[in-house]
Amino acid sequence: MELPGYSQIGFIYQNGVQIDNTITTGIKLFTDIAFPTATPPTISVENLSITGRCTGFLTINLPPGVAVTPGQFMRVEGVRGRIDLSDGITVNTDLFVQLQSINDPAANQFNPDTVRVAKSLPPLTIDVSDASILLCFPSIGTVDGEPPSYYINIKEGFVRAFVNYDNNIATNRADSYGARLGEPTTATRFRVVLNSIPSSVSTVEWPSVVYNNTDGSSSWLQYSSKRSNPEIGSGYTYAEYIFYSSNQTGWSDTHVEDFDVRPVLLLASGATTTGTVLAAVTMRPFAGTDEGCEDPGGSNQSSSNNFTAARPRFATLYQSSNGVTSTDITSTSFDLYATIVRCNCFLLFTYVTKDSFFNTGLAIANTTGDDEVFGATVTDKITGLTTGGAPNQIGAITFYFYDKAAGYVGTTTTTATYGPGTSFVALLSQILPSNVTTFSGYIIAKAQFQFCHGFAFIADSNFATVAQGYLANVIPDPAIKGYGLRLPVDAGSFWLIPAGESLNN
Repeated sequence: MELPGYSQIGFIYQNGVQIDNTITTGIKLFTDIAFPTATPPTISVENLSITGRCTGFLTINLPPGVAVTPGQFMRVEGVRGRIDLSDGITVNTDLFVQLQSINDPAANQFNPDTVRVAKSLPPLTIDVSDASILLCFPSIGTVDGEPPSYYINIKEGFVRAFVNYDNNIATNRADSYGARLGEPTTATRFRVVLNSIPSSVSTVEWPSVVYNNTDGSSSWLQYSSKRSNPEIGSGYTYAEYIFYSSNQTGWSDTHVEDFDVRPVLLLASGATTTGTVLAAVTMRPFAGTDEGCEDPGGSNQSSSNNFTAARPRFATLYQSSNGVTSTDITSTSFDLYATIVRCNCFLLFTYVTKDSFFNTGLAIANTTGDDEVFGATVTDKITGLTTGGAPNQIGAITFYFYDKAAGYVGTTTTTATYGPGTSFVALLSQILPSNVTTFSGYIIAKAQFQFCHGFAFIADSNFATVAQGYLANVIPDPAIKGYGLRLPVDAGSFWLIPAGESLNN
């Protein structure tokens, strides 16, 4: 843009950085040079194709007859560069501006001054702490309704990375005129994603407010919305959070802030499906795809995400603590958030036998469906938190055989599964391993449900001469007794998931 009689200084944003805002949406000129009131300096902003790349081009138009003395200055503030389509997408890239007098007759060749104006830094880092969840406890998969130990930590990549937006101008980041720097139209937002959710999870409870881990009050993430589609069985779910600060300039801009978001996975009653849940985070609102060299502030730059002209805007890049980044919200390479494992109950039958004269009858009861007796909810004595009782469980039973002379001789797993309120009943001769015809020794039964109880009855083949019955011993879950010596079956850290008899009813 050339104005007759005006001197012009051009700023070319190198590295292919497009400008995505204008003089009406945040770009301002600050100077101590005196200009005639009727002819102040003006700024024009464009995105031009320069050497084959769409590049931001900003021009300062200076009216004639203005005396400039040494020490005076002009400063451009509030330019928002769209770096996701530039070299700046690579972290730690230096970004430059070239300055050139445009219509000075002495400037008969392009020989600009190059100035480094910014460095591309990662806006956030993610740390996902995972946990194991048992399909046997009250609905959140932890004993007595205790808070889950898993969380997703969102940490500011550098001081001032997160932007607040509210009406409190006095404590928000401001330019030299006291206006919001760059005129953001929205605060920084985050999309927290969980995917690969197995059907054993009934829903996800998202926290409404998440305070920072430093002082817990000066900044926070506020729940905004979640995916409206069904959360389970749809591949993924997410919630969006908005960054707020009570004092952007005085506190937020001087601290690297981090937040622990703890979406709670609620278990479905009677669920049996195991699996893992993965987590990732991306910043919001999204910039749109590349529509060509569009004018700054163009409506198409983000319309596909319903954030028309929203600023700041970010590339769609889901990331997690394992270093994986992806544009695919259903990626299976995200970080582990939760492992959902089956409950187990262990019974010791101290002596059973099958030979030509003796046989042993076995019975195992699944007592997880005892709501009629004990009630359908559990109330924690300390916190007073009331949750659903242990999910009704269904599963098969595996028998491990230890002969009195030969030792371990094999296993047998029932083809049928046993649900709440039902019992397994069979003769030892019906469940011996295929290569075993006679047996005397002990059996350990591993049931895929909690609160199993067993009974054995030894008798002669006709149940007429000799008979003896006894109750099976419930072996305490290693999650309680192990403490580093023995891990719970199918689970992770022993201190996170105590299980076993008498923890629910």
